[in-house]
Amino acid sequence: HLKYREGQYLAPVMARLMAAALEEQGMLKEKGPCLVIPVPLHPARQKQGGYNQSQLLASQLAHVLEFSYIPHALTRQKKTAPLYRLSRQQRAAALAHSMVLGDEYQEQLRHRHILLVDDIYTTGATANACKEALQQAGPTSITLAAFALADLMTLRGGHSHVP
Repeated sequence: HLKYREGQYLAPVMARLMAAALEEQGMLKEKGPCLVIPVPLHPARQKQGGYNQSQLLASQLAHVLEFSYIPHALTRQKKTAPLYRLSRQQRAAALAHSMVLGDEYQEQLRHRHILLVDDIYTTGATANACKEALQQAGPTSITLAAFALADLMTLRGGHSHVP
């Protein structure tokens, strides 16, 4: 509903659930405060959909965790076809070098812990493209928080091998 049915009202509840899961799993315990950065949408895709669901989640998650929020550190420079239609290899190829870290954020991210926020994790191609761009700044760590884990086989009409 958040992604496809204008369910922006769900973001605060989803962020609280994400925060609870991160705390329960001890994902942030030894790291201390993180800089929260959302996975970006291409400007044309954001204009078409009206908002970036990962940005909504990241904003709310930063608020709940009392972390700094940096909404525009990453930009998506390549417009890709909808990724849910692509295989793992096609996703990786489509997203290669697609994310860019703004020069003005290089120093701010150096030696800091980063919490990268996405709505759905499917193959890791988007997260890897973001990680590549973020690593240019030399952060101490990058942790990915995604609200949902998608099963690529189910999305493509096949049978899942994931329990």
